[in-house]
Amino acid sequence: MKRIGKYIASVLLVSLLTIGLAACGKAENNSQSGENSDDTIISRKVDVKYTSRDLAGTWREENATKVKLSGDSYTIKEAGVYVFSGTLKDGQIIVEAGDTDKVQIVLNGVDIKCADGPAILIENADKTLITLAEGSENTVADGKTCASAEDQPWGTIFSKDNLTINGSGKLVVKGNFRHGIVSKDDLKVTGGEIEVTAVKDGLRGKDSVRIYGGRITISAQGNGIKSNNEKDENKGFISIDGGEIDIKDVSSQGMEAYQVAQMTGGTLNIDSSNEGIQAKNIYIKDGTLNINAADDCLNAADSQSTGSEEKQDGVNLEIVGGILNLSTTAGDGLDSNGDLTVSGGTTILQGSSGGVEVNLDYNGEGTISGGTVIGVGNTQMAQNFGENSTQGAILYGGSSYSAGTTVTLTDADGKELASMKAEKSFSCVLVSAPGMIKGETYKLKIGDDTTEVQLSSIVVSEGISGQMGGGGRGPGGDRNGTPAEMPEGGPQGRPH
Repeated sequence: MKRIGKYIASVLLVSLLTIGLAACGKAENNSQSGENSDDTIISRKVDVKYTSRDLAGTWREENATKVKLSGDSYTIKEAGVYVFSGTLKDGQIIVEAGDTDKVQIVLNGVDIKCADGPAILIENADKTLITLAEGSENTVADGKTCASAEDQPWGTIFSKDNLTINGSGKLVVKGNFRHGIVSKDDLKVTGGEIEVTAVKDGLRGKDSVRIYGGRITISAQGNGIKSNNEKDENKGFISIDGGEIDIKDVSSQGMEAYQVAQMTGGTLNIDSSNEGIQAKNIYIKDGTLNINAADDCLNAADSQSTGSEEKQDGVNLEIVGGILNLSTTAGDGLDSNGDLTVSGGTTILQGSSGGVEVNLDYNGEGTISGGTVIGVGNTQMAQNFGENSTQGAILYGGSSYSAGTTVTLTDADGKELASMKAEKSFSCVLVSAPGMIKGETYKLKIGDDTTEVQLSSIVVSEGISGQMGGGGRGPGGDRNGTPAEMPEGGPQGRPH
């Protein structure tokens, strides 16, 4: 399904340099206030940087101010390390430091509730780090109202400046008013076990959300993760660079970025009653991505372009690596209002069994040059990769098959090139895998039925009516628009 949001950026291509991480807990920190050259940078057009202090999750015990919370709120006025324990039944930790101050808040067993505002409120600082002490369990919650008259994207943890969450302890965040964790600049998560529930969005970073490590569980009635800077093309992005993230029960997008959503590592699971990931540019380099969505799994679109059926300039959905398991009940698997390019990785598509939603849906050019893509869906508006592809692709349809049917493609020598098991009924198969070349013949086995398909061109479509562009324009069939002849009852049953 074509949806257009507010997404304005160019695609991120990345290279990952890693450094060794210090063990989390009470340990020496190299700097109380500054960052140093031991940074991890994931960059191309937009730098995704994690400083050594972002990653360390440590602090100097002798330099820390220890605070036992009991009755009153606590306000931090200057740079330093503050270690908190105890309970606030109706209070806050507030940061009102200088513009150049770096503040580290260590949570070492706290339970903070605030009836009418954020439990942790960062009004001013250059940067704040919230470190989850090793072995600690911490809970923060806001109420269902907010006393402030400011129009802000309020969260249970709310920062007007840069915010990093690290360490190895546990943090439970209950967003009862709006969002869970919010930064109006950059939000980074590099460690910890974090559970977020929110009546709106789980994690929000206006300029960016960057996740390098940790175990994060999000349940939200809005978006799971969102970055919404629409004015600066170098901001408004989400970068998943590591960690284990489970976004479930979201009513809107699993992830929404106004510019770029990229994944370079880690594991990301999304269960959404709307779309999985939505951004102007979506880039998957590495990691494991599992999406179960009611609408599109991956949707690249630009709100600044008019007409959802026309190509939108600067929009791209690119897969260069990783493992993608994408399942939709009433949407498209891979949807781009611009170009779609696949050069690596393994992508398994469990498409919609009916309607006009398909495995591939692109308005510009769709090409594949590497990697494996295999998917099942319906034939009504099925789309293949385009003729500028350099790796062979087959779009095949005609008969209906039930859930649980196995689909396998082999070459002439019987070598398996790709295989999947369908989760729902289907009438169409899309497959492309390394080794598929023009002129060769392949065997496509669908359940007990086997048919031979010759790649007379780099992309071939057979038995498809009402096809959209790509490898077979016009009313269906092969790439020249000629309907393919199908034997009665669907594919011929041939011995494997």
